[in-house]
Amino acid sequence: MIIYIFSLALLCEKINAWDSDELQMFDLVEEVKENFYDFFGVSQTADVSEIKRTYRKLSAKLHPDKNPDDPNAEDKFRRLVGIYEVLKNSELRAKYDEVLENGLPSWRTPVFYFRKLRKMSNYELFGLFFGMATVIHYAALWGSVFEKRLTLEDQLSTSLKRHKARDKKLELIN
Repeated sequence: MIIYIFSLALLCEKINAWDSDELQMFDLVEEVKENFYDFFGVSQTADVSEIKRTYRKLSAKLHPDKNPDDPNAEDKFRRLVGIYEVLKNSELRAKYDEVLENGLPSWRTPVFYFRKLRKMSNYELFGLFFGMATVIHYAALWGSVFEKRLTLEDQLSTSLKRHKARDKKLELIN
């Protein structure tokens, strides 16, 4: 029965308020803490070719190979690439413009806690559950073995004490 329920859960489509691209964009907005357009130095109405041109200039300037002395060069370049990915994609750019107008969604919802786990698929959760169940079952079996061993040793020691006591009584009688 349990396997049937889990197999049905694997087949179900999950419904999210935001897709993974949007959640990654929200994470990037929180990380950068600066207007993406200001970061690039372009206006909000800039077209994709202007953004691409600016990206190439900034990538040449911020590339980690060009800045070997800067310990944060990789992080800055990673942010630059993330911002470029948002601004070149028309759908993500429209959603980012909406974030600029309305702000980020309230993280007082369950999705805030789900953000860190969102990368796990149903198959991974299924494997995790059965992996934990296997470990717990294995530990319970070993616990049972040790309990039987201790019980057997207890019974043997009690039996030996009785036999020794009986042997002493027999010696006293003789």
